[in-house]
Amino acid sequence: MTGGGRKLWDAGEYGRLARRAVARLGWEPATLVVAGEFFTRLLGMVVEPPVDAAGRPTVYAFPLCNSVHTCFMRYPLNIAFVDKEGAVLAVREGVAPWRLVAHPGAAMALERASCIEEAVRVAPLAAT
Repeated sequence: MTGGGRKLWDAGEYGRLARRAVARLGWEPATLVVAGEFFTRLLGMVVEPPVDAAGRPTVYAFPLCNSVHTCFMRYPLNIAFVDKEGAVLAVREGVAPWRLVAHPGAAMALERASCIEEAVRVAPLAAT
C-alpha cells in the first residue's frame, strides 16, 4: 500500500522487527511507516502529520540506521534504537529539534512525536 510518497509496510523483515519493537516500547496502537525510499528517509516526520486520520500516532522506522537527526522538526521526538532481532537497545525521549542522536550497533531507528497533543497543535493533519 502506498500513499503520499511513502510506503506502508505490514510485512517483510524490517516491518516485523519494527512492529515487535513498537509493541515492546508500548507505542501501540500506531501507524508504522518503514522509510525505505530516499525521500522518505530524508524527510521522515518533517512533512508528515504526527498522527494518521484516525488519530493514531505515526511511527517511522529507519532500517539500517543507527543515527537520526531532528533538523527542521517542529516538535520533540521519542527515538528508539533497535537491534537486528527487534530488541530495544536505547530510547531517547523528548529529543528537541536540531539534534543528532546515535546508538552504535543499532540496526534500526524508530521515531514518533513525544507529545502527540502538542505535535498535532504545531503540525496539524494535512488536508485530504
